[in-house]
Amino acid sequence: MAAGLSYVICDRSDDPWPLPSAECFDFVLFDERVALVHDYGQDGLQVGGWQVDSPEALDRLCDTAHMLRQRSEPLDDSVQRHNIRHG
Repeated sequence: MAAGLSYVICDRSDDPWPLPSAECFDFVLFDERVALVHDYGQDGLQVGGWQVDSPEALDRLCDTAHMLRQRSEPLDDSVQRHNIRHG
Protein backbone atom coordinates (compact mmCIF):
# COMPACT_ATOMS: atom_id res chain seq x y z
CA MET A 1 0.00 0.00 0.00
CA ALA A 2 1.56 3.28 -1.08
CA ALA A 3 1.55 6.24 1.26
CA GLY A 4 -0.40 9.28 0.17
CA LEU A 5 -2.35 12.19 1.54
CA SER A 6 -6.07 12.25 0.98
CA TYR A 7 -8.76 14.30 2.59
CA VAL A 8 -12.06 13.11 4.08
CA ILE A 9 -14.87 15.55 4.80
CA CYS A 10 -17.44 14.22 7.21
CA ASP A 11 -20.91 15.66 7.55
CA ARG A 12 -21.64 14.71 11.13
CA SER A 13 -25.39 15.24 10.77
CA ASP A 14 -26.00 11.91 9.05
CA ASP A 15 -22.62 10.19 9.01
CA PRO A 16 -22.72 6.70 10.55
CA TRP A 17 -18.97 6.99 11.34
CA PRO A 18 -18.39 10.60 12.37
CA LEU A 19 -14.79 11.69 12.92
CA PRO A 20 -13.50 11.48 15.53
CA SER A 21 -15.27 8.48 16.99
CA ALA A 22 -14.52 5.27 18.79
CA GLU A 23 -14.68 3.48 15.43
CA CYS A 24 -12.36 5.77 13.50
CA PHE A 25 -9.23 7.23 15.01
CA ASP A 26 -5.67 8.09 14.08
CA PHE A 27 -3.65 5.06 13.04
CA VAL A 28 -0.89 4.05 10.64
CA LEU A 29 -1.42 0.76 8.84
CA PHE A 30 2.04 -0.39 7.79
CA ASP A 31 0.80 -3.56 6.12
CA GLU A 32 -1.74 -6.22 6.92
CA ARG A 33 0.41 -7.54 9.77
CA VAL A 34 1.04 -4.51 11.99
CA ALA A 35 -0.42 -1.08 12.74
CA LEU A 36 0.40 1.79 15.08
CA VAL A 37 -2.52 3.45 16.85
CA HIS A 38 -1.75 6.96 18.09
CA ASP A 39 -2.67 8.04 21.61
CA TYR A 40 -3.45 11.69 22.28
CA GLY A 41 -3.60 13.34 25.69
CA GLN A 42 -6.28 15.73 26.88
CA ASP A 43 -4.39 18.64 25.27
CA GLY A 44 -4.68 16.99 21.85
CA LEU A 45 -0.94 16.31 21.66
CA GLN A 46 0.38 12.90 20.74
CA VAL A 47 1.60 11.23 23.93
CA GLY A 48 2.37 7.80 22.57
CA GLY A 49 0.75 4.92 20.83
CA TRP A 50 0.54 1.21 20.71
CA GLN A 51 1.39 -1.50 18.23
CA VAL A 52 -1.46 -3.66 17.01
CA ASP A 53 -0.85 -7.12 15.62
CA SER A 54 -4.08 -8.94 16.49
CA PRO A 55 -5.57 -10.36 13.28
CA GLU A 56 -9.09 -9.31 14.31
CA ALA A 57 -8.03 -5.73 15.11
CA LEU A 58 -6.00 -5.51 11.89
CA ASP A 59 -9.01 -6.68 9.89
CA ARG A 60 -11.07 -3.84 11.39
CA LEU A 61 -8.31 -1.29 10.72
CA CYS A 62 -7.98 -2.52 7.11
CA ASP A 63 -11.76 -2.19 6.69
CA THR A 64 -11.65 1.32 8.19
CA ALA A 65 -8.76 2.35 5.92
CA HIS A 66 -10.62 0.99 2.89
CA MET A 67 -13.82 2.85 3.83
CA LEU A 68 -11.91 6.11 4.36
CA ARG A 69 -10.01 5.68 1.10
CA GLN A 70 -13.31 5.29 -0.77
CA ARG A 71 -14.62 8.53 0.77
CA SER A 72 -11.43 10.53 0.33
CA GLU A 73 -10.07 12.68 -2.44
CA PRO A 74 -6.55 13.98 -3.14
CA LEU A 75 -5.76 16.97 -0.92
CA ASP A 76 -5.00 19.28 -3.87
CA ASP A 77 -8.39 18.46 -5.45
CA SER A 78 -10.20 19.14 -2.19
CA VAL A 79 -8.38 22.44 -1.63
CA GLN A 80 -9.34 23.60 -5.12
CA ARG A 81 -12.95 22.36 -4.95
CA HIS A 82 -13.59 23.98 -1.55
CA ASN A 83 -11.61 27.13 -2.43
CA ILE A 84 -9.35 26.69 0.60
CA ARG A 85 -6.48 29.17 0.71
CA HIS A 86 -3.05 28.27 2.04
CA GLY A 87 -1.31 30.45 4.63
